[in-house]
Amino acid sequence: MANRIPLIVDATPLATIKELPIGDNLHLIGSGISAVRDILPETDSTYSLGSETKKWKDLWISGNSIYIGGATISYSPTGGSSGTGAFSFNTGGGSPTTDSFATLAGTETLTNKTLTSPVVTTSLTTGSASFNLLNTTATTVNFAGAATTVSIGANSGTTTVNNNLTVTGNLDIKGTVSFIESTTVQVADKNIELGKVDTPTDITADGAGISVLGDTTKTFNWVKDTAAWTSSEKLSHKGLVPTSGTEIDQIKAITKSLTLSTDWQDTGISYTDLSTGTYLVQLFANDTGAGGTNSNEYYSGTMSWYAGATNSSAELPTDEIQLHRAGASGDAGLYLRTYRSATIDGTNLKLQIYSNSANNSASNYVFKFRRMM
Repeated sequence: MANRIPLIVDATPLATIKELPIGDNLHLIGSGISAVRDILPETDSTYSLGSETKKWKDLWISGNSIYIGGATISYSPTGGSSGTGAFSFNTGGGSPTTDSFATLAGTETLTNKTLTSPVVTTSLTTGSASFNLLNTTATTVNFAGAATTVSIGANSGTTTVNNNLTVTGNLDIKGTVSFIESTTVQVADKNIELGKVDTPTDITADGAGISVLGDTTKTFNWVKDTAAWTSSEKLSHKGLVPTSGTEIDQIKAITKSLTLSTDWQDTGISYTDLSTGTYLVQLFANDTGAGGTNSNEYYSGTMSWYAGATNSSAELPTDEIQLHRAGASGDAGLYLRTYRSATIDGTNLKLQIYSNSANNSASNYVFKFRRMM
């Protein structure tokens, strides 16, 4: 070698080492080598420091960078020589920067390593049959916050959510059968739509309803051929509640304050109060305080009603309603009839009442009408 390297072994100066013949090795004994200048190979990219079977144990470097080819590994301490720090990688050589880090290609095994804000440009995969993606310490995990399309799982298998699930957008389930194993299902919406398709018709709605499984299947379905809801079982209810309408099976209650006499008089109920149909009529009277003789007396019968225009008939202007009665006491009888007046008087069909014993003051009478047809 043109320049010879002076060595100090066990702090004892030795003579300079002459150039070794090709193939010979330099064997050093003692406590180590102390260099007073750079140690450089004679030829670039030719010689190695150690070998596959002869490895150096530790490498102590006071600087912050290691240069490998054109890449740089740099360490930046944050707490002095005894503090913690971070490694950065630069594939372009020179000083490492935060926007040009090395890419780990191929298969990389990271055991018990902490990655702070890692950037994965393609995919994160594993060959293991079981893979824990996130640790069990974090109680709040924000995942794919900017994603507009997220796909989880394969076309088959099971995806399990172990705790409560809140969906802030629409929930679209496209499976053939949806299983809900909850004891109680609560729906805040006031309306549930069945048979939701792009173009709903009576054909697509045919058979829609609810099925309850038991020893036999109990169904409540809408049937196209009958245009009606059909139940496979008997229906029971606690009674009809008075309503303002007069559709089939609805009950309309009207209270009138009347001073009854032995002459027929209008009740104040006329054609606009009821829809055309056949009605079960009930009259409740408790007029003893007004000079009457009905004590909690109930009268009931059946009548026909017409809500259109009528003309007075000289021969049959009225139709009496046959009444049956029951109650605490009723010495005097009450009677009801429909009266067809001329359209010109503006009342058309109206309901009239008569008593065979006059009252001396007004009393409230409750009329109830249940439409049968």
